[in-house]
Amino acid sequence: MKHVYIGLDIGTTSIKLSAVDNKLNTLYENQYMYNYLTPHKGWREIDPNTWVEIVLEGLKELFLRVSPHEVKGFGITGQMHTTVFIDKHGCSVRPAIMWNDTRTKEMIPKIKARLKAHESSAHIAKIVSTGSPLANLLWVKENESENFDAIDKILFAKDYVILKLTGHFSTDYCDSSTSSLYDLNKDGWSETVQNEFGFNKELFPPIN
Repeated sequence: MKHVYIGLDIGTTSIKLSAVDNKLNTLYENQYMYNYLTPHKGWREIDPNTWVEIVLEGLKELFLRVSPHEVKGFGITGQMHTTVFIDKHGCSVRPAIMWNDTRTKEMIPKIKARLKAHESSAHIAKIVSTGSPLANLLWVKENESENFDAIDKILFAKDYVILKLTGHFSTDYCDSSTSSLYDLNKDGWSETVQNEFGFNKELFPPIN
């Protein structure tokens, strides 16, 4: 029996979907372009359901050529750092803030100083930048208190698509470890960051 493996990439301006068989023959390949929002200078946002809608349409097209019964694996990757804010029902609270958003530019020096003030988070100061999930989450906390209060979990781009496809929410070590919210020494979400910036630990998803 033929085995089919599906690959999905949530890019910054497009989604790529492909399928190969167990001999690595390409069975399907397509790219779906989309635009993100720039409501203010330096802002780059997107309704995360845009990704879901495109993925579902792409899978419909794919399954016209490939039997879903032959699928043995599904790999998904995506843009790093883009932060999705979801409520307790798994719905998006506000548009996702993308990795290339620069609204937090003036905040970064202060964030770095606060991180450096604690030995356990000093190493995180080296990687925090505009578009980092730490900066994005703090911006929402300081500028959109109502939205912040509605957040139950944060996810990253591919995680949101996985949530909508499977009902399962989690992230992986690659995205979490570069989020500026992660303690590389303890190999988990940073309690120091949570305490310093007033983030409830429940905001952060399981890491698989």
